[in-house]
Parts: sequence; structure tokens; C-alpha cells
Amino acid sequence: MSGTKKESLVVAEPQSVYVPDPAKLPPQGNINLLELAKYAEATGKDISKMPLEEIEKFRIQ
Repeated sequence: MSGTKKESLVVAEPQSVYVPDPAKLPPQGNINLLELAKYAEATGKDISKMPLEEIEKFRIQ
């Protein structure tokens, strides 16, 4: 490879990672994940591919 320069690999700084405190309760979500997972399994759908409108049915008020 004469005449070509190889770019050096630039390593990015690691992003800060959230480590939960086991002594505290986790933050409450706004979706009932248990019911959503049951629905997904019963219908044979993948949660990551469900439309937002379908997921909104499991929003916690």
C-alpha cells in the first residue's frame, strides 16, 4: 500500500453509565411493562417492533 496513509484509531471516552443504587427503589416508568410483555407474548409480537399507538394502550395514568 505505498502512498496511502492509514488513519489512526481514535478511541472515544466511555460514556457515563447509570449505576442504580440497590438501597433505593427504581424510578417509576410510565408504561406497564409486565402487561405489555404478556400482551406481546400472547399475540406473538416483538415489543421493539410494535407501533407506538399499540404501546400507548399500556400507559400508566
